[in-house]
Amino acid sequence: MRTMLYGQHAYEGVFETATRVRFRITDPPAGSPPAVWVIVETKKNLARAKNKEYVPADIEIDERRAEGGRTFLGRMTGADDDNDPSDPCMGAIYLAQKMGCTSPPDKCEPSRPYTYISVVDWKADNTVDRRYHGFHGKILDRATDSVSGITKWLVLVSHGYVKKATFPEAKALWLPLGDPVTVDAPLPGGLTAIRNIGDEGAIFIEHQFAKDNQLAVPNIIKNPPKAGSGDTDL
Repeated sequence: MRTMLYGQHAYEGVFETATRVRFRITDPPAGSPPAVWVIVETKKNLARAKNKEYVPADIEIDERRAEGGRTFLGRMTGADDDNDPSDPCMGAIYLAQKMGCTSPPDKCEPSRPYTYISVVDWKADNTVDRRYHGFHGKILDRATDSVSGITKWLVLVSHGYVKKATFPEAKALWLPLGDPVTVDAPLPGGLTAIRNIGDEGAIFIEHQFAKDNQLAVPNIIKNPPKAGSGDTDL
């Protein structure tokens, strides 16, 4: 089973209960109709599914960044910085596909929507197998090791989203496309869309491999930056 997680901004968040939050994923211009509310049970998150409190199909939201996920929610603090519980909760949030929020996030570069997607694979016993993050890549070369017979592709990987419409300097890596330990399977079975020299598009790279190779994992920057300095406890 796979859990697809789509990054969105969280505007005007309000906790209706200790675990139930409603927010908007778009920030409409002044004078326009208000955006649709999205309502999430934050306790139905990836971290709790890992702990077997929920099955993967129950997941509504990713775990916090501190736990390896991509969700960040913080209180908007006033001028006195008193962290009043009534202050709105805003930031960045990754939602499961079933929540219906799969469009590219508001005010972000729309041409590479896969860079705002993360996917988690589960084993039959509902433990996490692997997690992949979407990057933009271009295949530059291909080579096969004469001893091992393993073929790798030289891929120029763009780092994750850092700020609006900005893609930092890319990094060239030799990657064994088709090896699920490192890269998600190609389309249609997986999400990786490049496979031949010259191809450019989506490549989904395993979480720990990306971290070990100092790739900036795609994030939605909390918007506005004034959102609280720490993750809300999910």
